[in-house]
Amino acid sequence: MIPLYKEIEDYILHTAWSTVSGSKDISGIGVFFEPKAFDPGIEDYTIYVSDSDAENKTCQSYGSYSDYGSKDYYTEAAKSKKQYLQTHMRIRELRWLRQHFQLYIKRKCRVW
Repeated sequence: MIPLYKEIEDYILHTAWSTVSGSKDISGIGVFFEPKAFDPGIEDYTIYVSDSDAENKTCQSYGSYSDYGSKDYYTEAAKSKKQYLQTHMRIRELRWLRQHFQLYIKRKCRVW
């Protein structure tokens, strides 16, 4: 990975770790790129940080674009150019973070 891409990745991770660990209402944040959009040498690139990932300073991959590219959380954000918020109750839109990736935030919901 090119050093600039590593710096961007570090920024995304540190922001996600801080946001998830700093809010009792946010249980996860994900960033999902179009194929080769983050790094031309990497076909599929995603970052997802859960509560336990934030605590352990780790992250997960959401797999390949063929797995997430057709999901509502991805297609709606790509189409609207806005961030996508998903709660246990309903789905709402936020603003778009960047042209080639989206921020996916799952909120904890105590109301059933």
